[in-house]
Parts: sequence; structure tokens; C-alpha cells
Amino acid sequence: MKIVYLVLVSSLLSTVGNLLWKWQFSKHPLDLSSIASIAGTFMSWKVLLGGLGYFCSMVLFFYLLSNYKMSVIIPLQSITYLLNLAVAVALFKEKMSLGQAFGTAIIMIGIVVLLRANDTAAAAAG
Repeated sequence: MKIVYLVLVSSLLSTVGNLLWKWQFSKHPLDLSSIASIAGTFMSWKVLLGGLGYFCSMVLFFYLLSNYKMSVIIPLQSITYLLNLAVAVALFKEKMSLGQAFGTAIIMIGIVVLLRANDTAAAAAG
């Protein structure tokens, strides 16, 4: 179960980064008209803190890839999609289509199936 907690922390850090970036860019869209405006955008505390969260998420993700099966880690990272969708709906009032709801349910079912299959394989090996 340690793997699940580590993936969840990685996913949360990534989601916080995306949340901060969306928050910044929804209020101040990225202006590509000059180097100064681009540099100013990247000096925003929201962009910097979001980048730190995303960086920490990637470091943890690299740790996970170094110590666990890729065939387990990559699908489990889909938790990030679920968290980002929850943030989009709850905080940014984005509407979820029926297709998105269906896809989200499939991802959730897939995570449960993957975890149970992993637990069964671990029990059989140990």
C-alpha cells in the first residue's frame, strides 16, 4: 500500500501545481507579445509555487519508477486526472459532460482493478 500513498502524494503535488497555474492564467492570460511580459508571468508566485509543486511531483514520480514496476506506476498516475477533474469542476466551475463522467468512472474502475491485481500478485509471490 506504500506505493498507493506515494502515487497519491505525487498526484496531489501535480494537481496543486496545475491548480496554481490555472488560477494565475485564468486571471492573467499568458501574453506572448514580448519577452518582458513572458518573464513577468513566470515570476508570479503562483507560477513559481506551481512549478515547485510540479517539480516535487516529478522527483517523487522518478523515485517510483526507480523502485516499482512501470506497469503499475503509470496506470496509477491516472489518479492525477481524477484530482485535476475534481479541481476543475469544484473550483473553476467547469461542466463535466456525460462522456467525461463515463471516462472518469472507467479510470476509477481501472485503478481498483489494477490495485487488486497487484495485491493478488504480491500475495502469490510472498
